Amino acid sequence: MPQYEKVPSAPEDIADWRADNNLQRETKFGGAVNFVNGRIDGYRLDSLLRMGFFRVHAPAFSDKFVMKQTWAVVIMVVAWAFIFMLLHLSHVMHVDSNLVGQSSDIFGYFGSLTGFLFGFFIFDNLATYTTVKNNYLGGFWGAFQTLMALTGAWFPANDPKTKNFKITIVRWGLASFNLMCGEAKDDGKIEEIMANTVAKGLLTPEEADAVTSLSGNPVVPLLWMIEVFQKNLDGHRGADFKVNKAEDNILLMRAGVGNTLTAVSSFGLTPLPLVHLMSALVKIQLLLLSVKEGVNIADILVNEHDGKTLQLCLSLLMSVATPIIFQSLLEFVIMIRNPFGDDWVDFPVALYHQQIRDEMLDFIKAGEAAVGLDELQKIKLI
Repeated sequence: MPQYEKVPSAPEDIADWRADNNLQRETKFGGAVNFVNGRIDGYRLDSLLRMGFFRVHAPAFSDKFVMKQTWAVVIMVVAWAFIFMLLHLSHVMHVDSNLVGQSSDIFGYFGSLTGFLFGFFIFDNLATYTTVKNNYLGGFWGAFQTLMALTGAWFPANDPKTKNFKITIVRWGLASFNLMCGEAKDDGKIEEIMANTVAKGLLTPEEADAVTSLSGNPVVPLLWMIEVFQKNLDGHRGADFKVNKAEDNILLMRAGVGNTLTAVSSFGLTPLPLVHLMSALVKIQLLLLSVKEGVNIADILVNEHDGKTLQLCLSLLMSVATPIIFQSLLEFVIMIRNPFGDDWVDFPVALYHQQIRDEMLDFIKAGEAAVGLDELQKIKLI
């Protein structure tokens, strides 16, 4: 039986990282959306696809900037309508169906251009969001699962030294995850991130000092894992193969950390000209909307039309709905740009920590439980 190198465990006088976090769970929007600590954990797809518009409308209407922009468009519509009515009554120009058609054609031309670029812009940022979650965080999580599954099988003993080795590997993996999430957050500072990591018991003060000296790099605990595996697999049957498999998965975890931090950094930003163009196009589109609806309302009021009330209501509906949709989507891009923040669509990091921790500890328990299985012992003797 190989001798396990002594690895430090979390001291007794700080928070136990294995204790359950105080996760605040709640459901909103008629029970259709589940939240953990104010962030979305899951939702009922069928309910939202069928009645989602009527249930999940609060975020758009509660966003102050969206509502300010909407009110600005409505005011511009009323102002343009007044101007065109005044020009018509002063015989400076004639407001008729031809002018209404021309304003609609101009709005439609820019609308098609804006719609194409707007769709690309939205889905480009959404693709980054889903890639960070499914590929980068998911890749880190999956590699960690494989590593601990192998660790549980390679080190099934539950003596104090072996158990300490396995627990420390889990702790260091979670420390890397915590450091990565802290660094990914826009306002994350090394001192605060490190203090949080130590407070959770994921790093000892001595380990934290070592990581801090390397600018708080989340990869440092993973490097420790490689070294410890190399030493503790020495003397095992198939040691070279096992070390290679352990290193492969730890390097996949490193890739997940690096890719995540790259994606949410300035390196992963959408090109500035496209961002500037999208902002300008949306503002131009809303200006043209106000002109078009102003002309339309002026035409309705100064000329003979049937059902004037209904037509005015439809114009006002267009004036309100369009800026809400356009600006809400831009605000959505702002929220998902960095999914490690405090917005309600950001990742529930505390929940992920708890889920990763529980899965890794279960792999350790599974390996230890297998030692006492009679069928397993029989098969090993074949």
